[in-house]
Amino acid sequence: IQPIRPDDKQLLEKIIDFTGIDKVELLNILGLLEDVGLLLRRGYSLRIMPDVLGDHIAARACLTKTGKSNGYSESIFQNFASLALESILRNLGELDWRVSQTDGKDSGLLEEIWKEIFSYLKTANNADRSSLLKKFKDVASYQPKQLLEIVEYVKDNPATQPEDEKLAKIYRYE
Repeated sequence: IQPIRPDDKQLLEKIIDFTGIDKVELLNILGLLEDVGLLLRRGYSLRIMPDVLGDHIAARACLTKTGKSNGYSESIFQNFASLALESILRNLGELDWRVSQTDGKDSGLLEEIWKEIFSYLKTANNADRSSLLKKFKDVASYQPKQLLEIVEYVKDNPATQPEDEKLAKIYRYE
């Protein structure tokens, strides 16, 4: 879910719930990792450094030794998508792309996540579709096939759900 903002109270609460680590311990761990240089602060955000270490950690957490998804990515998506969807898609999309470029195999890392997103888009109104599509810009270069399928579906299948009356004029499909 990186980069993370340690001042994002909602995100910290989700991390605490997900990991079972209490807030004081979590903040101390983040501070220690920053002190030793494994977390780099950029503005208000922290990210693992060097980037290759973050990639390695993500691969170890999300993939089996044979390079297939172990289900952890779906768990991350279920727990953090409401707060960090763009980061999740970008990080997992890049990892999936790296795996396919390295050994030519499909990891299936985002397969279930894309199915869930696609299912949501089928029932979303135009405003919600538009909002979600904007969040895909950073993953598009790593997952072009999936994004093209989504965009074509949205283009060819107008939303049937009613719009919020205040937004209906802005997001009108014609």
